Amino acid sequence: MSSKVPPLTLPLRIAMIGSGAVSRHHFPAFRDRPGVIRLSAICEKNPQAASAFAAQFPYPVPIFGELDDLLEKAQVDAALVVLPHNLHFPVASKLVAEGIPVLVEKPLTCSLEEARALKKLSSETGVQIVAVRTGFVKDDQGSLWRPAFNLHRSSSPLLRGPDHVW
Repeated sequence: MSSKVPPLTLPLRIAMIGSGAVSRHHFPAFRDRPGVIRLSAICEKNPQAASAFAAQFPYPVPIFGELDDLLEKAQVDAALVVLPHNLHFPVASKLVAEGIPVLVEKPLTCSLEEARALKKLSSETGVQIVAVRTGFVKDDQGSLWRPAFNLHRSSSPLLRGPDHVW
């Protein structure tokens, strides 16, 4: 099994899929660790929400209305899925199939069948996926990404979380 994950370079270029209420919980991670992670694209159907989130950054963040456009045009190392629950499975599946590691806000999927299908796809592609509840991964600085992007603990070149990694 070979992974499609490219060699690790910092900062990691993260695409945020969705920019609703949950996305604000991830802002401090981008703000506080600019040398480690960088928001490289936002995919959002609501252009006003995407623009408002992107405006918080001191650099331009490309906004895409469709996931296919993001996948075709943006350069990303991993994706953060912060969408309504019913969209977690189709979006995460598409990202994993494209070779992009994914961090999905809880729940991973809406059914056990979808979770098993996503686990199978992750195993087949070697592309990792992490499900996380933001409240449980804050470090002492309030950042939400430290456990998910722990670069020292594992052999994984990118996403490796506590117990939620496939």
